[in-house]
Amino acid sequence: MRTLLTNRFAAVLLCVLASSSAFSVEPDRAEEFCRKNEFSKALRQTIVFIDENVVTAYSGDDIPPASRELARLILNFADPEKAQRTNTFLPRERLTVYALPRDGSQPIHVFSACQPYYSDEEIAEIEGRESSTKRALDTFFGKGPIAEAEEYTRVFRNNLTTMLVSIGKTMSDSPNRTSGFLESSLITSLQSTPRLVNLHDGIPRIILVADFSPFSVEGLDNPLEARSLGFSMAKQASIDFSRAELYAVHLSDTGQNQLVREFAHAFFLGSGALLSGWSNKTISNPSVNPTAVQIFQGFVDYGDIKPPVQIRLAWDSNGTLVNSWIGVALKSTVSTPMSGAMVCQDSNNCSVKSDDFGFAQIWSTDPDQEAEYDANLPFSGLRRFTIDIKGTRASGKIWDPAVAEVGGKENLPFVDLTMLKEGVF
Repeated sequence: MRTLLTNRFAAVLLCVLASSSAFSVEPDRAEEFCRKNEFSKALRQTIVFIDENVVTAYSGDDIPPASRELARLILNFADPEKAQRTNTFLPRERLTVYALPRDGSQPIHVFSACQPYYSDEEIAEIEGRESSTKRALDTFFGKGPIAEAEEYTRVFRNNLTTMLVSIGKTMSDSPNRTSGFLESSLITSLQSTPRLVNLHDGIPRIILVADFSPFSVEGLDNPLEARSLGFSMAKQASIDFSRAELYAVHLSDTGQNQLVREFAHAFFLGSGALLSGWSNKTISNPSVNPTAVQIFQGFVDYGDIKPPVQIRLAWDSNGTLVNSWIGVALKSTVSTPMSGAMVCQDSNNCSVKSDDFGFAQIWSTDPDQEAEYDANLPFSGLRRFTIDIKGTRASGKIWDPAVAEVGGKENLPFVDLTMLKEGVF
C-alpha cells in the first residue's frame, strides 16, 4: 500500500513539474464534503502551519528538493486514501494549511478542504438506502456517493500537492528576522492574527513545521531553566492555540536539543497547546481519534472565590480522554490539559477520573521531581480530578492524595457544572 501511495504522489508531482500551467487548482469540490448534512460533522480539525523559513524560494518550473520534501511530508500524513486506511483523520475532518511568511506578516491561507470519505458504518447506511440494481448501475457508471468520494479524493490530492509546492514560488523575498525567538518571523506571524483557530470547525490538532534555530540554548544549564524561559516567553508572545494538541516538526539540528524541547513544551503550553509530538522531518504518530466531545461550564470553589471554569471532555472509543482541557478564569484564563478515562453506565451516567500523570503539575518548571504545590500554579498544582455526569449536569472535584487542605477546604469542588449543547471551548 505504501508503494501505491508513493506512486500516486509521484504522478501528481510529475504533473506539477510538467509545465507552469500545472500551477492551477481544480474547483474545490472536496469542500462539499464538509457539508454532508445527513451525517455528523467531524469532531476534530487539523491545521498545518508551515514556516516559510523551511522552504526554498524559486521561480520557473524547477521545484527545489526542499519543496518536494515538504509536499511529501504533508501528503504522506494527510492523503485521503492513507488517512482512511490508517484512521489518522476522521471522515470529513477539515484540513487547513497556512504558510507563515518570512517577513513575519499575517499567515497566508494555502489550502482548506474536508477529508472526502465515509466511515464503514456510513457506507453501509448509504448502500442500505439503495436497491442492489441501483448500486450495480452506480458502480458501472461511476456515479453515486461512493464514486463521488473517489473523485473528490483525486481533487483533494491534486490541489493539496499543487498548493504545497507553490509556497516557495509565491513567498516573499523579505529576509527573516533572526534577532531572537520572540522577534522571529515564526512568532510575529502567529501573533499577527487575532484568531488562529475557528473552534466551530472542531477541536484543534495542529501540525507546526518550523525552523527553531532562532531559539538559542546558550546560557541555559538545565531543563528547569529552559521551561522557566518557555513559560515567560509565552506570556510575552500572547499566542492562543485554543487548547490544541500540537505536533512540532523541526527541520534543523536545533530541534534535536533536549533543552529546546523542554523550552518548546513550556512555551506551547503557555500558548494554549499541548506538545504531543516532537520529531525531525516526520510527523509523530498522532493520538487516537475522538468519538465524542462534551463542553461544560460552571465554577470551582477555592473557598474565598469561585472563579468560572470551562471544560472540554473528548474521548476515544476506549473511553480514554484525548485533547481534553479545563480553563479557569482568575486574573486571566489559564487552560490545563486533562488526561484520564471516561466510564459510562449508560448514555446519561458517566464518570471521569484522572490518571497518574500529574494534571496541574504540568505547569511546574520541574515536573519530574517531587510534586510542587504553589498558589501560583493552576489549581495550586493538585494532581487529581473526578467528574460525575448525570444528563446535562455534572459535579466533581480537584484534589490530591498528598494534600490535606487547600484554601481551607479538603479539595476544590466544582459548582453548577452544566453541559453546553452547542458550545465550543
